Amino acid sequence: MTTAMMTGLTGRLFEWSVLGRELVTPLSLRGYMSYQKAMALARRLARWDPTDPEPQMANTLHFYVCEALGVECYSEVRFYSALGTPLDLFHGVDCWIEVRGRVVTIDLTANGHKDYHKADVVVHPEDLEDGGKGIARRIASFLQPPSRSRKEFIYAYA
Repeated sequence: MTTAMMTGLTGRLFEWSVLGRELVTPLSLRGYMSYQKAMALARRLARWDPTDPEPQMANTLHFYVCEALGVECYSEVRFYSALGTPLDLFHGVDCWIEVRGRVVTIDLTANGHKDYHKADVVVHPEDLEDGGKGIARRIASFLQPPSRSRKEFIYAYA
């Protein structure tokens, strides 16, 4: 039995527990828009400093991603919420993390049986029971520059 099932945590409540409430999207901007325009809108609507997210769980996940990446300056890593924006509603992205021009999109879900997703990484409540250390390593793997050789890849993830 999953944590979500035991606690009765719904998808919406899980999203809010990680990212806080939905962003306020102006009524005129709530329709469909392209992926890039939707991401730009979510950036403009950001309620917190993306290098130091305010909700505790987002901040903790940001910390563990920075640790997994081995960055010295945590301000290199940016964490954005897209809740309630067209990026969430039409493109299935609840939040994303970017560093050095690389982006990994995240779908937060309490549905342990979710088969279809549009984001790069799906995060369930169980993934955050350890504060997000394990899922942070998975997120960081998407943000690493491509390895020059298979040998380097094997040593990096062994």
